[in-house]
Amino acid sequence: YHPAALWVAIASFWAADFFLNALQGPARTLVVDMSPPHQQALANSMFSVWDSLGKVSGFFFGSLDWSSFFAPGETNLLVDAHVLPGRRALFADCRAIFAFSIAAMAATQLANQLSFVEPPPHPRALATPLTANPLRPLIDSLRRIPSMPRHVRATFATLFSMFVGWFITWMYLPAFMGGSVYGGSPDPWLPEDDPLKHAYNEGTRACSLGMTLASLVTLVCAPALPAAMRQFGESEVFLCLELMHTLLLILLGTSIATPGPAIAAIAALGLPFAGFLVIPYAIVGRAAAESSGAGQYMATMNLFLCLPELLVSLVIGPAASASGSMRLPLLVGSVWCAVAAAVIHTYLVRTTPQQRRASCKRYVKNKAAAAKKRAAGEGDGAELLAQKAAADAGAWTVARGEGESPKAEDHPPAWVRPAGAPDDWAET
Repeated sequence: YHPAALWVAIASFWAADFFLNALQGPARTLVVDMSPPHQQALANSMFSVWDSLGKVSGFFFGSLDWSSFFAPGETNLLVDAHVLPGRRALFADCRAIFAFSIAAMAATQLANQLSFVEPPPHPRALATPLTANPLRPLIDSLRRIPSMPRHVRATFATLFSMFVGWFITWMYLPAFMGGSVYGGSPDPWLPEDDPLKHAYNEGTRACSLGMTLASLVTLVCAPALPAAMRQFGESEVFLCLELMHTLLLILLGTSIATPGPAIAAIAALGLPFAGFLVIPYAIVGRAAAESSGAGQYMATMNLFLCLPELLVSLVIGPAASASGSMRLPLLVGSVWCAVAAAVIHTYLVRTTPQQRRASCKRYVKNKAAAAKKRAAGEGDGAELLAQKAAADAGAWTVARGEGESPKAEDHPPAWVRPAGAPDDWAET
């Protein structure tokens, strides 16, 4: 046991999570910017395909026993400093998986930077000025929420409750598999060849196998969701998937006690996760495209995906762990998923598309009125702000097919070819 190594591991995990969220926000915003409103569901389903491919490969490598690939006492690039005489290499699993992750991240980022050409910003587009206050972006995002359309706020509330359930699942599912299903123990003082420690490690690898299968389920089902959403309604499909999520967590937390059914239940979680990857992003992305505020919407949405992690880590997780049962956290997660389902039914299923469009229209009109009011006392910048407000309203009416604003051509949506762009702009 090395306290310094433990703190380094915690700091490294924080850094990895930080950069993961920092990358996902702009990536989702690019999807919204480059896709017209009627293709938001299709674009996000394609996004989920690649997300699932990454999870399949990641969880598959995590399910392997990497230490078995190295003979006792063997040294190599991955395990050179952590070999005990006559024993297998320590941390071989982590170092091998991290090396693979670094290579995958470098390759995908290189491909993105070399192949994607972002449309140039419009000359009249106004950028938010930088501020020295690190909390200012957070405060601004929270202040925008009351003025956003009702169904967007409902989606944010759904994501918050849903992700409390997901983070509890991801945090406690490996311990549940290792302890409650396989009957092992995570006691660090147990010797490597102790049956309890071996059983616990087998359980965590079985969890990785189940998550690999869940990612395959997501990979297969996500592209079919846009068709299901058109047939049955996106809110209705979202509700059914979240009820399925609730039921699976209840089964895992109460009755499932053998490896086969546990792995099958974990694999089935891939279907509600496919719904998360497609439906809420389509709802928010469409509203963002209609109001020309993709960056603001997606940044606020990402905030509601991060806050649950803090809640689970600081409050719910320790409280659930105090019971000593690995089933109780899964039941707590099912309660939060049930809350998410209730929000979906109340504010999305029972809200008609006409009401949602009216809510978006009111949001855009209020935004334009606020911009004009601010422009009244800003001298030379007043005309520019007024033009931008009119452009925002024009972008919404053009997107909905309700006519054109006189200023809509001054601020076209990102999927419209800019003036002077090369002939192959759409392909790039």
